[in-house]
Amino acid sequence: MSPPSPFLAVARLATLLCLLATVVHSTSIAERASSSASSLPVRILPPTSIDWTAFESSKKPASYLLVNGAFTSFSQAADACAALNERLPDPASLVRDDNLRRQLAYLVYEQFFSQSSTSSSSRREKAGSGLTVTRRASKTKHTFWAAEAHQVSIIANSDGSNATLAQTSAPVGQGASGTGYGGGRVGLPALCTNSAPWNTINSTDTSAPWRMTVPSGSGTQQTTYTGFRDLLGFRFAAIPYAKTLARFEQSVALTSSAAVYAQLGASFDALRTTRANQCPQTAGTDAPYTEDCLLLNIATGWLPHTSRPAKQSLRPVILWIHGGGFTSGSGLDGTFDGTFLSSRQDVVVVTPNYRLGTLGWLAVSESTSPALTGNFGLGDLISALKWIRANIQAFGGDPARISVMGQSAGAQAVQLLLQSEAAKGLFQSAAVMSGRPWDQADARITRALAEQPSSAGGANGLAVLQSLGCAPEQVRRRAKLQRASDEEERRANSYNPTLSRASSDPVLDCLRRLPTDKFLTSSVASKPVVDGTLIKQPTLDLSSPSSAKSNVNRVPLLYGTMRDELGSLGFVPKVGTSLSDSLAQAGIVDPQKSAVVNNTKGAFPLPRSGRDPVQNLTVTVETEFTSIKRCGHDSSLSLIASNSVFPRVHAYEFYSRAWQIPNFDPNAVCAPESAQELRSGQYYLCHSGELMAVFGTPGFQFALRPRDALDLSWIRSVLDAWATFARTGGATPVMDSDYATIRGYLQSRAAVSRWKPLSAGRNVALLGTYGVEGVRTLGQGSFAAQCSALGLGINYIKAERA
Repeated sequence: MSPPSPFLAVARLATLLCLLATVVHSTSIAERASSSASSLPVRILPPTSIDWTAFESSKKPASYLLVNGAFTSFSQAADACAALNERLPDPASLVRDDNLRRQLAYLVYEQFFSQSSTSSSSRREKAGSGLTVTRRASKTKHTFWAAEAHQVSIIANSDGSNATLAQTSAPVGQGASGTGYGGGRVGLPALCTNSAPWNTINSTDTSAPWRMTVPSGSGTQQTTYTGFRDLLGFRFAAIPYAKTLARFEQSVALTSSAAVYAQLGASFDALRTTRANQCPQTAGTDAPYTEDCLLLNIATGWLPHTSRPAKQSLRPVILWIHGGGFTSGSGLDGTFDGTFLSSRQDVVVVTPNYRLGTLGWLAVSESTSPALTGNFGLGDLISALKWIRANIQAFGGDPARISVMGQSAGAQAVQLLLQSEAAKGLFQSAAVMSGRPWDQADARITRALAEQPSSAGGANGLAVLQSLGCAPEQVRRRAKLQRASDEEERRANSYNPTLSRASSDPVLDCLRRLPTDKFLTSSVASKPVVDGTLIKQPTLDLSSPSSAKSNVNRVPLLYGTMRDELGSLGFVPKVGTSLSDSLAQAGIVDPQKSAVVNNTKGAFPLPRSGRDPVQNLTVTVETEFTSIKRCGHDSSLSLIASNSVFPRVHAYEFYSRAWQIPNFDPNAVCAPESAQELRSGQYYLCHSGELMAVFGTPGFQFALRPRDALDLSWIRSVLDAWATFARTGGATPVMDSDYATIRGYLQSRAAVSRWKPLSAGRNVALLGTYGVEGVRTLGQGSFAAQCSALGLGINYIKAERA
């Protein structure tokens, strides 16, 4: 066989090189798609239903990932989906999916897409002034890759109205390119499946197929966070927001790329979804905890994967502050999982831990210990806000639209933030849920007074130090004994030991040597104080803005309570106990006790039903709530409204429906015993009875089923109102009609459409099964006579401050 000619050899070599180049090119495309898919902008397009029972079945509603790249071929788009362990979905199923149509129409409404082709049309819409004007609406078309080289388009007006889905190209070859509205080769985003499961607190899948990464920072000091996704959204768990600190130091937020990188390094796994990283606390002290607990969870539906995302793409942020009397609780608690809230209303939800009990709130005079200033937990929350301002863009959040919300002690923390100059400019709206009235009983004491005995009960700072063995006289006594022991050793051994350097704060040194559990079994500090830095005045200045003498962070306010707050907290007298003794045992003293016992005007009725576990429970609960809550809330709101303390206030009372957290009903009266009681609201609407509705978490946290056919619509109306308050910067809890139409939320909007801002003491919304079921005026209602009898009329706080 003769050797090949030189020409043939060259031809074969050229062919081989061509084939090799083709393979390398194809491989490089796949590798680029695989390596870059996780760094491309990704939005989740989840089902917006809050019916969690549908998510448990094998036929759960579809969820999609919108990979916002510019893929010029079907194969590139397919590779991008494959890199996320997903595939391009069938176009026929896409165009039939009404939830997808609404989700994409909403993105058009939000001006999310940066490129479109348009044609003009007219429509009439309401301007901000309430006048109807004619505007030119533009027809837009946005196209996405789907399976088998098909393309699917959303065609809508530029405001998202009149949206339709259509399959806009016939099947073509693997190398097919996208076509714009008027033709021509352009890059298109990809719609990928999202096959991740729906997670619950007892079944959370953070395995590799569902992991998502978020880069934050810049240059060589970039940190990549690894979180995960499920059916509804992206979640990042237990992210540190402050520098590692010594015990009883004020926290310092991780706000710069260098600070984050120094603490976390180049990568951080945000996958720790349990409460094991909660702060040490007195409730459930057998549970895992750690002092390295300044962590936060994030729920979001948008990962922009750029250091400078478009402003219009960023989502409003809710910072949620948990309750627990400043001694217990955690932002990692599944009751406050933000996934439902985030996925339905397209907000970013952040839930931080903050230090609790003695470790978070111990305060003594400066002469006792300069370092024990108190308010460490409040400083942590301010650090969390600073972290959000610096870092939340990486998670799709808008640092200029932050709403702080809290319940119980969390509401009191929000009230402190409204007062603190250190928090000025860090948030744009606030929600106070079951907080405390701004009366004399809520006034903060100074550090010096914090170590004095209190007639109100509870441990004072000095008593806490004594229980820990770290009071100044205890420290001095031990130091004296140690010096004597050292002297004996020196004489015996002719040796002078090298002792530790004397500390300028021996009380602090003593506290830092103690094991963590010591702080959980001794007397506990749990009160904010006037420390001169974070809190400078005993209470919020409720004067008009022009006459105020101290700082007020004047942002729109959402403020309200449950109808029967103390049903889950109040004292339960034994059967047969007299009314007078029941009240005394509950801590209600004269003149309030006599006013109730004498009941000269019938202001305090007997129990409303026969289901009370012991006699007089209703009257005891109502009296406790009226004396420390309801009268004070109405009086606070009256003064706030008359002095225009905040630019806008929306007030509420949960009036006829609640859903009590199962493990927080010690008196067993906060759950209806029959369908009739549930429908009528004739059960106690107790403290914390709104939380599962605000977050939509009865199924996630407690595996509960809807109690009746109205529970889901009630939850929707509550969740949507709270999220809308945040989305609109506190302008209103009522969704805009165009927004509600596009999203399919008109029923939920209609349920609360009567909710107006507080004006001249009117418009307190009575929230119930069907949304806003009525409104009342401050100082009026069934309890007004009780407040009057107790000497706590509508103007009592105004009189206190005169």
